Amino acid sequence: MTASRFISAMTLCLVGSTAAVADTAGIHMGLGQWQSDISGSLGGISTDIQNFKKANNGHMYLAVEHPIPLLPNVRLAYQVLEQKGSFFPQGGSVQIQPKIDISHTDATFYYELLDNWISFDLGLGIRRYDGTSTLSAGGVTVQDRTVDVYLPTVYADANFDLPFTGLSVGANLTAGSMNDTEFSEMSARISYMFDGVADLGAELGYKQKDLTRIDGLDLDGDFSGPYLTLKAHF
Repeated sequence: MTASRFISAMTLCLVGSTAAVADTAGIHMGLGQWQSDISGSLGGISTDIQNFKKANNGHMYLAVEHPIPLLPNVRLAYQVLEQKGSFFPQGGSVQIQPKIDISHTDATFYYELLDNWISFDLGLGIRRYDGTSTLSAGGVTVQDRTVDVYLPTVYADANFDLPFTGLSVGANLTAGSMNDTEFSEMSARISYMFDGVADLGAELGYKQKDLTRIDGLDLDGDFSGPYLTLKAHF
């Protein structure tokens, strides 16, 4: 199923649902790092040939939930996504250094369709890619491309509390498509929360992001790797 068909199906599911929102108001926050590795192509050349390295990229999110019927909850997120490479072209003596920055911001409006030991969120949003692709030779920039594109997104998140442990497991899916640009992003996680005036905890997971034809960058890439997030719930 293409990303555009998936968005259409999820939209119908969301619009057709009469499920409730959260029972109580709350704020969820998270801050962490994702160790991303890339495979794919940039400028028609394999990222393996260009010797792209793993990178530690920061991320953060803020979600506001409330008990007002029919009004969606709001989630804002930001992901840094930078990767660098270096290689010598065949027969060349000057080092080539490619770099991509496809950091992005998400604004998502979602409903809690389930909210007990099993929780399930479903929503729609928009993602903005604001980044660059540069190519340097011998320390001199010889190519500089930019991207500033908005994509409609669907968002789904499921979480399962493990009784009497403070542990939970969950999964997340975000996908979007417009014109020739599309992406899908999946993650799986295990979390632990300490109960208190503010619930504090941590989340360890694995994330994979597939990007196709990002406008302006000539990039097709798969990013994957483990991540760690520190969380708080008020």
